[in-house]
Amino acid sequence: MDGEHPRLRITMLGALAQLDPEPVQEYDLLAVSVEPERAVYAIRFRGGEAWSPVTFYRAAGGRAYAHFGARALPAVEE
Repeated sequence: MDGEHPRLRITMLGALAQLDPEPVQEYDLLAVSVEPERAVYAIRFRGGEAWSPVTFYRAAGGRAYAHFGARALPAVEE
């Protein structure tokens, strides 16, 4: 977390990364509901006016995921 708000960093890989001039993007997250088993935040993607939900959770095996835009993306833990 940098500053006052948690941030989400998205890194595009593969062919998509080659098409985007900014394959690494960072966004501020606005907390909606934070509970031990899952946390829901709102995010405004670049150029967008609408808020979108992002849900963070751990699967049964313990791996952390971020779910948004109909995708479940595995977290990279530093």
